[in-house]
Amino acid sequence: MISISDVEKLTRDPSSASRISTAARLAADFDLGAFSPAEVALAVEIFRIMLKDAEVRVRQALSEKLKSNAAIPRDIAKALAADVELIALPILEHSPVMTTEDLVEIIAVQRDPAKMRAIAGRESLPGPVTEALVTHGDEDVVALVAAHRGAVIAETTFDLMVNRFGTEPRVTTLLIDRTDLPVHVAERLTALVADHLRERLMQRHKLDTSTALELVLATRERATVDLARGYSEQAIATLAAQLELTNRLTASLVLRAICMGHRVFFEHALARRASVPFATAMIQLRTDQGVAALWTRAGFAKSLFPAIQAALAATREFEAEGLDLSANDFSRRIIERVMTQYETFGVEFEYDDLEYLFAKVTAPETPQNSRDSH
Repeated sequence: MISISDVEKLTRDPSSASRISTAARLAADFDLGAFSPAEVALAVEIFRIMLKDAEVRVRQALSEKLKSNAAIPRDIAKALAADVELIALPILEHSPVMTTEDLVEIIAVQRDPAKMRAIAGRESLPGPVTEALVTHGDEDVVALVAAHRGAVIAETTFDLMVNRFGTEPRVTTLLIDRTDLPVHVAERLTALVADHLRERLMQRHKLDTSTALELVLATRERATVDLARGYSEQAIATLAAQLELTNRLTASLVLRAICMGHRVFFEHALARRASVPFATAMIQLRTDQGVAALWTRAGFAKSLFPAIQAALAATREFEAEGLDLSANDFSRRIIERVMTQYETFGVEFEYDDLEYLFAKVTAPETPQNSRDSH
């Protein structure tokens, strides 16, 4: 145990080797349960003296041996964390003494990439820490946060990650793999990836802009509807609001949602596009007249309304019958109804396929064109 003899040894032999050895032994043995109050006080005093030691290896020995010790005073941990990287990194990555406030302060004030990477490697990352890392960190730091399964990431922090590194494949791939990714953030990533896909299509296959855009929009819309599955209704409402804000709440997307059997997304999307309170929209959606009024108020093409009418009617029937249909079977049956509805107007279809149906009943629609229809 620590004793006065340890102090006397340092007095007799103040060499760096002696100081390093003593620092390592005292730090390794430091235990509040095994030390007497006098020994604890003496050990802490020696630690504080050694924090000022000019020999880096002395301070390094303290850091390595104290990095996981929950008994050391907070001021000692903070002093080690504020030291040069060789000394600070073990404490920043492992010390249970460092508080959320301590970590946020180090990130915001020092903005040291190596220290931020060490903090990002901690076993758990509270929300304020992840926010600070994403705000001040480089791509390497943000990638570590995105890959960290123990990180608490707020929706605003997810948005910030996409704002800063949404076009970087390493970060976007890690974000997509997260189980806590908000649906509106997933949709934003889909849009960014789709834009990247358009550039590749045009470069590799020499497609004209309109053809490439049509392919990308179809891919994006399918992905958007698929992403919305399994999320809460509140998350879907947030997604609809984001799509409206970014001019991507198109008639084809709304039609695709109901044809793919995602009624909740369809309802929120149509209500948002028509600028009608959701509760009011739900009342109007009970009748064909109400649906028509919403569709018109949304500024969507009247030529598409028969498809909406047929898809909604089929959806109501299937739900009333309590059919347990897979997504594909559900879509296939709805498409059959839509085709039948249009055939009464003399429009013939050759294929029972969702993309073929869309090609027949919709014109390529860009977000800007959709907005101009208001």
